[in-house]
Amino acid sequence: NITIVTGIKKRKIRGKWSKEYLARTIKVDRGEVNAKIIPSEKIKTEFESLAAVAVVKGTTLTYTVNEEGYAIIHSEEGELACNSQDGWVTFTLSSGESIGAYICPPPEEVVLLVCYTGTIEFNVGNTTVTLEAGEQIAAYYNPTTGVVNVASVVGEVEVTSEGTTVTVAEGLGTTCPPEAPPGEPTTPTIDPCYFVEAPPPPMLMAPEPPPPPPTPPASPSE
Repeated sequence: NITIVTGIKKRKIRGKWSKEYLARTIKVDRGEVNAKIIPSEKIKTEFESLAAVAVVKGTTLTYTVNEEGYAIIHSEEGELACNSQDGWVTFTLSSGESIGAYICPPPEEVVLLVCYTGTIEFNVGNTTVTLEAGEQIAAYYNPTTGVVNVASVVGEVEVTSEGTTVTVAEGLGTTCPPEAPPGEPTTPTIDPCYFVEAPPPPMLMAPEPPPPPPTPPASPSE
């Protein structure tokens, strides 16, 4: 369920192709990978599933994919530059932050995003959605029209576009046209039947305590 591929590639992010670069891509179809990556100027290390891509900038991370294709990414130490597999959702994970991501199959291609730990900003087209721990959204970007639709699945989330921020209550959604502020929250335009139940938060292991100090040698008088 895990494949490692090394070669020259380029990636499409928010509609634009990157320059070609040498990459070591760790493809995770199912299962869990725990890794500590040492940064390299010569080769990028990427973790990839059907839902999300995480580009390592030198970090310790856990990347998990369950049977439904739902990905959980946790940055234990360091920074990860992440994007949805379609390239239209981008975000950064810092030390201690965790997210869950799932992308519905075509033609819907709705992206489900969950913030497990931290405060994370997700960029969707021209829109930024800020999630606190425990909050969950569904988002869709239409590359033809440039319209972004965001629905709050769990929690009250902030959606910002063109300098205007609206608060979207749980169960409501907003539409963000290109070069325009977000609309007033209303019934979501994203069909809720495509929402999937998010897995529970990842089991984050506490660091092992340091070993006890060695017992000092007995004094000669003893």
